[in-house]
Amino acid sequence: MTDAAAGTFGGVAIVASVGWIVWSIAYNFRRGWVAKKQMEVHLRLLERLGTGPDAVAYLQSPQGQQLLDAVSVERGTLVAKIMGSVQAGLILFLLGLSLFLVRAFVIDSSSLLIVGVSAMAIGAGFLLSSAFSFRLSRSLGLINDRQVGR
Repeated sequence: MTDAAAGTFGGVAIVASVGWIVWSIAYNFRRGWVAKKQMEVHLRLLERLGTGPDAVAYLQSPQGQQLLDAVSVERGTLVAKIMGSVQAGLILFLLGLSLFLVRAFVIDSSSLLIVGVSAMAIGAGFLLSSAFSFRLSRSLGLINDRQVGR
């Protein structure tokens, strides 16, 4: 890999990283704003209901079922997010491994070694993070065996 190719690859990687960071920050701000609005709606609803039988009656109504479905959809997306992290981790790890192996066939292989090992480390981080998230979510009761089996 020549210095020009390494510079181009590095520039693209930096631009992609900055773009991903900006997207992640915007996405998390939006999720926080939505969660805050949902919490306000839930608090107003609980203030109106007042007593236990009123709350049970509301939750058994079609509108109450929609409210419960909205909460369960959020839990279902937790498994999808963890699986997305597993997918990203595997892809990055295999990319790094392939670059690490290709370096044996290239004369100046120092840049391939650096990029390959970095991609493997990031991929392993994604895999460890998803394993930790899965175990923590399961221990907190956010994920059960029925959701995982889907």
